[in-house]
Amino acid sequence: WTGRLFLGQQWQGDLRSAMELYSSPVVVGHNFKGEPYLRAPLVIRSNGDVVGVSIITKMMNANQFKISYAIHPERRGQYLATRTIATLSQWIFANYPGAKITASVYPENQWSQSALLRNGFRMVAETAHLCEFQLVSRPNLLNAHH
Repeated sequence: WTGRLFLGQQWQGDLRSAMELYSSPVVVGHNFKGEPYLRAPLVIRSNGDVVGVSIITKMMNANQFKISYAIHPERRGQYLATRTIATLSQWIFANYPGAKITASVYPENQWSQSALLRNGFRMVAETAHLCEFQLVSRPNLLNAHH
């Protein structure tokens, strides 16, 4: 049940295939409000190595997505999260025009917050336990890797 996310051209078919697979009613989940969603987990690779994981969650009744990711501690600081966020966001906007994309991070995770901000996300809510970010328009992600 794991797709592949390469930080290059190969990712497009993988994401499309994952979303088709997870659009099956058999794998649709429901959140705490009873709303249906699809969830597609992906492996993040860099230079052939698995460096992290990512998940795209799409709400079935709306053009809303949530992205999440985790980069291996030994591979942090290489802009892999920034490039992963850019890749996922580009794919979502290319395939679902007008989509709203959100991501949540812990307040103490300044690196992840910076990666989201570099990709045009804005913080829309903050609690003691979680910061919620949102992206509602297609940003210029071509230079988001630094």
